[in-house]
Amino acid sequence: MTEIEFEKALRKGLGRCVLALNNKADLNKYKKVLLKCCTHNISEYVDLEKSRGEFLYRLVKKYEQDNFFVEPVVPIYKKIDRLTKVKYKLFAQMTDFLWCFAKEKNTVAREALDEKFPIIIDSLCDCQKSVLETKNAFELMGHKIIENDGFPGFVKVMFAVDDICQCNENFSFDDFAEVLEVGRMKFRISMILDELSSRTSRKMYNYFYISYRKRTGFLNKPTTQGGRGNFYQTSDNYNATDFVPMEDLTIDPDVFATCRRLVSIHEEEKKSKAPKELLMFLYENSPSSYMRARVVEYLGKKKLITKELATECLYDCNEDIVKYIRQHHNYLFK
Repeated sequence: MTEIEFEKALRKGLGRCVLALNNKADLNKYKKVLLKCCTHNISEYVDLEKSRGEFLYRLVKKYEQDNFFVEPVVPIYKKIDRLTKVKYKLFAQMTDFLWCFAKEKNTVAREALDEKFPIIIDSLCDCQKSVLETKNAFELMGHKIIENDGFPGFVKVMFAVDDICQCNENFSFDDFAEVLEVGRMKFRISMILDELSSRTSRKMYNYFYISYRKRTGFLNKPTTQGGRGNFYQTSDNYNATDFVPMEDLTIDPDVFATCRRLVSIHEEEKKSKAPKELLMFLYENSPSSYMRARVVEYLGKKKLITKELATECLYDCNEDIVKYIRQHHNYLFK
């Protein structure tokens, strides 16, 4: 592959990028291209699929030069201010990318993440800056903190939600129910309530207590004897430089329309007689890995997946593609 071909394949998340870096002789050839992609958003559809952050991490680890790629990302990450839809894509990618290194005890990556989290909380506390993308950023980081830091991380997220809801009347606990539910399912309710009992605000305590009682079938007003007092069920209870855009990946409108059409191809399988050439064209050019996953599944049903294609799919950025190949085409590797 040329450097341009490598970059286009990388932005689409194709597994051939990983295979190309398995050849140590080609590592220097793609090094600058990979660094460029680490510092710019390369995913068009973060709302449909995961960011490319973890995929980039897998490629970077081929070099065994973590700081060469991490250090240029950190100053750009720190300077992402008020999040717009465009900047959120870059934020999501860099957050996923840095968390992968933070899990390996990379202090530079972890310090950048720890510095960003309070800034996001402050933005949500200020109603003038509270936008959907900022809330999404908080939930993304909340999930990462809980996943990596366990119960102390969940406590950190709970207290942050409590502070946001106290400072900004536009938010209630229900607005953050998804990330709170992760902790509630992962940790014992007694641990959560014991931790919250020391808080000045009782609203968060009420929220977990009442939601717990609802799920266990007790809908009466929660009370305690001589402990924390009565908690009444009220409505409150539920409650390196400046960013430089990367040049857009040119997408032929006809190609995009064809890719969108492919999403419904399974429902019309009996009518559809898509030739292999068309399917492979869509596999190569689909701007979304979600669309590509449907192509791969359709190729599999038509018994058109070769060992070479299956090998590439095993390294795709889309986990559904990898899972499908392992489950249904593992025989190609025996």
